[in-house]
Parts: sequence; C-alpha cells; structure tokens
Amino acid sequence: MNIRFILLIGFLSSYLFISPYITVNRMLGATNDHDAEKLIRYIDFPAVRDSVKDQLKKLLKLDMPRDLQKVILLAISAPQPKTLEVEEMIDLVITDKSLRALLVNMKNKEAGLDRLLSEVTMGWHGFNKYTVTVKRGREVKFILTRNKLIFWKLTKVVLPIDQIYLQRRI
Repeated sequence: MNIRFILLIGFLSSYLFISPYITVNRMLGATNDHDAEKLIRYIDFPAVRDSVKDQLKKLLKLDMPRDLQKVILLAISAPQPKTLEVEEMIDLVITDKSLRALLVNMKNKEAGLDRLLSEVTMGWHGFNKYTVTVKRGREVKFILTRNKLIFWKLTKVVLPIDQIYLQRRI
C-alpha cells in the first residue's frame, strides 16, 4: 500500500478520536472569552430544550408536594410561571439570547470556569456520543453528539433532577 494512504487513514482516525476533545476545548475557550457567537455554533438549542423539557416533565409528574412544584417553576424564572406550561418556560429560558446574557454576567472571576470545572470527567459512550460530566455537589452531564461525521454539538443536558427530588425535605 501507498504510505500516503496509510498516513491519511491514520490521521483521519486520530482526528475522529480527538475531535470531541477539540470541540470541548473550543467551547471552554469561547466561554472564557465571553464569545457567545462562537459558543452558539456548538449548541443544538432545540435538542437541549427538548432534553430539559423531558426531565422537568418527569419531575413534575412524580408524586411531589405542590409547593415543591411551585419552587421548580419559579426557579425557571419565566414570566408568569403559573400561566405558562413547562415547555413554554423552557423555550423562553434555553435560547441563544439567554446564553449571551449569561456570558456577559460571567465576567466575575469568582464565578468563572476555573472553580466550576475543577471536577470534570469526559468519556466516550459510543461512536457518536461523548459525555462531559461536571461534578460540583451534584452531577450535570453535557452530552455531545456527532454532527456531519467530524463535528460535534451539545444536544443534551442531564440535570441532577432525581438527586434533587430524593434529597428534598419531606
């Protein structure tokens, strides 16, 4: 076989393996630089909204006290939480506009990524799925999926809803 062909296959295989690491690094760099436009390119907002909606619906369907349901609805901080459905609230909160506002307010070094990302693990979960887990009290998982073979996008956020529900005061 031609040495160039072998090198090309080796390079492409290596890139397929390290591409999620590169994406995560670029996302963190965009966050540190407060570059919302760059960060938005790596997020599939409709998929992330759907993942959060499903989790909150599941939580609200659990046998939980009404006051805890109200706290969750208020925590979403959408206008008029009593009249909006969970889906509408998530649609209002998880947007590129909200991300821009969050990055503008993250200028404080105390609230920076250094402390937040002190306990991060990353790992593969199949050829098309890569997980970044942030442990800070409770685990939050950010799931990236392959987009067009060599690119990655954040498509799901797994919140510690079960942990929050199980640790509530009864």
